[in-house]
Amino acid sequence: MVTIIVPTSAYRGVVLSLVMTGTGQYLYRTTLLHGDPDLCVSLFDHPERAIIETHWRRWAHMLGVPLLVERDPGCLELVHQKPKAATQVQRTHVLTLDRRGNFNRRRKAGQQHYMQTRHADQREIIARN
Repeated sequence: MVTIIVPTSAYRGVVLSLVMTGTGQYLYRTTLLHGDPDLCVSLFDHPERAIIETHWRRWAHMLGVPLLVERDPGCLELVHQKPKAATQVQRTHVLTLDRRGNFNRRRKAGQQHYMQTRHADQREIIARN
């Protein structure tokens, strides 16, 4: 088994096409189209147009590629140019090293009378091996 990783930007779009099955029935098919036919991916097949159309639009939106329709075999028509991809929101601010974390921001400063040295006249005990 071989795994190939292809970025979504390498795909040309999501194609909606109508194909005939071996039994003579028609199916709508959505395909992720690549320049290399071996890298094209069949996404979803269904006999009802409304269901396949929602899947077609969702795949294109999720992957951020254009919507294409195959009217004739090999003849593609652009329906909608590259919708916004559903990407992760990136932080606009830069975290600096001297910024306090969430826990330390909520934490109250210590009280001075609790921080006094309790063992002022005694020697310091250090455990050593």
